[in-house]
Amino acid sequence: MKHRQLLALLLLRANHAVSTDQLVDGMWPGDPPSSAKGNVKTYISVLRPQVCQAGALIETVPRGYRLLVPVELVDVLLFEALVQAGTRAAQDGDDARAVQHLQRATALWRGEALQDVLPCGGPIRDAATRLNEKRLAVVQDLAAALIRLGRYGDAIDYLRTAVCEEPLRERLWSLLMVALHREGRRADSLAAYLEFRAIIVKSIGLEPSRDLRTLHSRILLDDPL
Repeated sequence: MKHRQLLALLLLRANHAVSTDQLVDGMWPGDPPSSAKGNVKTYISVLRPQVCQAGALIETVPRGYRLLVPVELVDVLLFEALVQAGTRAAQDGDDARAVQHLQRATALWRGEALQDVLPCGGPIRDAATRLNEKRLAVVQDLAAALIRLGRYGDAIDYLRTAVCEEPLRERLWSLLMVALHREGRRADSLAAYLEFRAIIVKSIGLEPSRDLRTLHSRILLDDPL
C-alpha cells in the first residue's frame, strides 16, 4: 500500500518536484514513524525500475524527487488536458468539439479517484476530493453542451447517473429537468423536480432554490426553455 501511495503522490505532481517532507505527510498523515524518510528512500528504489518499464523516470532532486512521465501515460494529466481543451472549445462556441473532449475526459474514470490508495486523511484524500468534484463539474459542462446540441437523450443518460451519485447537487437536477422537458418528456421533468425536492427536504430541511422553483413553474406552464 505504501508503494502505491508514494507513486500516487508523485503522479499527482507529475513532472514537478515533490519534497520528501510532502511525501511523508501524504503517506503518514499526522503520525509519521521516525523511519519515515528512510522508508521513502527505500520505496523509491523499489519503484524506480517499475516506472522505468512503463516509460517514466524518477529523478532525485534537492530535498525530494520528481517523476518525469508523458501526459498520455497518466489518466489524471490526460483528464486535465482534455477538460482544458473542452472548456476552450465551449468558450469558442464549438459545442460539438467540446463534447468530444469532455466525453473522452469522463471516459477515463473508473470509480472514485485514488480509491485504491486512500488513507483516512491528508493530501491524498484532499486530492481525491478535488478530483471527484472536478469530474462532476465536467459532467455538468458536458450535459449542458449536449443539451445545446439537441442531444437530450445523451445528456439525460449522463445526468441520471450523476444524480444517483450526488443527489443533493441542484445543478444536475436543473439540467436533467431541462433535458427531459426539451425531449418532450414534461411529466418526467416535473417528476424529477419532485424527486429532488423530497431528497433535499428530507436530507437538510431546505426547499429547492428560487431558480429551480422558477424552472419548475415554467415547465408547469409548458414554457419553451
